[in-house]
Amino acid sequence: QTCQETGSIIDFDRARDTRIHCRLTGTELRALLRDGGYDIVHFAGHGLFRADDPETSAWLLSDGELWSLEIRNTLAEHPSPPWLVFANACEAGMDAGRPVRTYQGNVFGLATAFINQGVAAYVAPLWPIDDQLAQHIALQFYKCLLSDRTTLGEALRRAKVSARQLAYGEATRGGESSTQDLVWAGLGWASLVLYGDPTEELFQALAGGVARSAEAAPEEARGMRSSRRAGRPSSAVAATAGSASRPRPVSKPMAVPYLHAPDHVLTDWVRGPNWRSAAAVQRGGEPQPKDAIELELIEDGGLRRWRVRGGGAGGNRGASAGADGLPGSKISALLLDERLRSALPSKRGVVRVIGRWMLSGFSEGVLGLVREYDREQVKTEGLLSVLGAEAKQLQAATRDSIATALAQKRRALLFVHGTFSKSASPVEGFGAQFIRWARQNYGAVLAFDHWTLSKTPEDNARLLIEELRTLDPALLRNGALDVICHSRGGLVARSLCELLGHGAAVRNLIFIGTPNCGTDLANPRNWGTFADLLVNVTGVSGAELLGRLAGLLAQLAVRGVMSDVPGLLAQNPESLGDARSFLSRLQQAKVDRSRLRYGIVCAEFEPTALVPNLKKMLHTAAQTGIDALADELFGAANDLVVNTAHTWGIARSGDELARLPDFVSPGRVLVFRPPDSTFKPPAQVQIESALGMHHSNLFAQPRVQASIQAWLTEP
Repeated sequence: QTCQETGSIIDFDRARDTRIHCRLTGTELRALLRDGGYDIVHFAGHGLFRADDPETSAWLLSDGELWSLEIRNTLAEHPSPPWLVFANACEAGMDAGRPVRTYQGNVFGLATAFINQGVAAYVAPLWPIDDQLAQHIALQFYKCLLSDRTTLGEALRRAKVSARQLAYGEATRGGESSTQDLVWAGLGWASLVLYGDPTEELFQALAGGVARSAEAAPEEARGMRSSRRAGRPSSAVAATAGSASRPRPVSKPMAVPYLHAPDHVLTDWVRGPNWRSAAAVQRGGEPQPKDAIELELIEDGGLRRWRVRGGGAGGNRGASAGADGLPGSKISALLLDERLRSALPSKRGVVRVIGRWMLSGFSEGVLGLVREYDREQVKTEGLLSVLGAEAKQLQAATRDSIATALAQKRRALLFVHGTFSKSASPVEGFGAQFIRWARQNYGAVLAFDHWTLSKTPEDNARLLIEELRTLDPALLRNGALDVICHSRGGLVARSLCELLGHGAAVRNLIFIGTPNCGTDLANPRNWGTFADLLVNVTGVSGAELLGRLAGLLAQLAVRGVMSDVPGLLAQNPESLGDARSFLSRLQQAKVDRSRLRYGIVCAEFEPTALVPNLKKMLHTAAQTGIDALADELFGAANDLVVNTAHTWGIARSGDELARLPDFVSPGRVLVFRPPDSTFKPPAQVQIESALGMHHSNLFAQPRVQASIQAWLTEP
């Protein structure tokens, strides 16, 4: 029941993850520990202690003893040891009902085997404890740890208080115990001890974060917890262990914000079409292509980053950070500095491997690779009819399907999605209420599915024109379209209006996080930095896009790609210096914009408590005098993907953004920024003070939806 209350964060299956009253050998248990698929190991059984040879102190399994020496060797150099081991090893060393006084040595010897190999905490009794009392303590402990989300120390304290009240009965309320047995059972509550840091809290520790009170910042801290094991959610091994099988990856984004998306979700997000599990490849003995690259996602110093595996560094304790990182990554470079690393909450001194993949190329080169990325998102390009706010309610648009409605209301609303996305993202983001309003006010609500990496926005706009003309030529005339664009989708719409001569077709053009004069993320020099940055903010709501971008940019950075990704390079602000580039031609287009009514929604993201270790890294960099790289990392206000000021940079260069273009009304510009931001938008624009706003969660904001509805219905 406790695991069910935690939702998808904890993956515990009683049938798969428990071994109760069945055979379990030492070899099987060592394989489960070595597999690295469990964060919690709960052992309920017998143990023994050998004072003359502590390394042969043991847990007793079906085929005999599992020594502490064997446990230590199993976990040695393990990239992902369990976080907690709870050993309810009762009655060990009993002789004719009398406890052996050296039982404390048994606990200490086994605890050392785990703690010294990177396990954060070990819980066990110092003397035998009644079975029912032990069960009660364990249940209360896990309830506090998982449901109440207390620290380890507080969870054990509460469990022992509850057990003491249960064991002593009336004695805890001022009465006296009636029998010696009751007194002995009562002493059991005091026998449980914790080895390790009592202040660690499961979900924060496994996310690489720091404990944070929900009362201190309820709007930021509520629900921000996560799990840590590569390829799967956090699991428990109960009495005595669990199956090594792994669940299918879950691709659905989390419903609430977390410090990090759980590992099994993130590894699914970042994986590209040419990514294969390195472990599976090695087990299969497959020959490696010459261009194969082994890439890891790790947690280092409480931060996630990418690492190019090579030499003997992968997975080693104390491996130098940054030297094996992505080319050009400023996060990896910052982690090289020991002054900064010493201030970060590096968990157990272990570099934790979240995922490891072999990346091979395509026969068509990088362009063929990004086509496969595009095809994964959008199988068939074209116009869709939006019949509701769910993906299954998007259907291929046909002339017959919209003819009657368009005859009554001659205008249509069009959604154009952004980079690495598809129409379902903005449609589901806006939600049922907004889509219902749109269907009531327009003859047709349409969405344009298109490839965003292997084609330029101008290429996309040419296809859009063909699709609109086939659907109904009238849609290309007389302000028949209102267009809501997300991110790069705005450049597609601008190409339609400014480069391809169909500006008369659009009356309202709404940009949401659009890089109108480019974005630093599209500059190849920044791909390593953004790949490391985005894997540290995938716990914010609506962050699946950020995870996918992180994986793509990591691959491009490690391959040293500088071309053949036309959809990204079209957004590179440095291309403004080349008169032949897409962005330069778009910005220099001489068109009449007086009839077109623009609307702009944008945000500044602040890595506060939402990403505590990233914020601490930047703060520490400033305090230690190595802030130059940190300034470059967040040198300008941005929404994690697009520079905030670039959203209103229509027909402007990067140094002309202090004021709006003359054809944009300040009343139709909405800017979200953190309460303590020093960023100054142009005068008279609408400003909303808010934390946690970023590139992917703007659709769902009530203020955004109300503003867009007002802009679209202005006379």
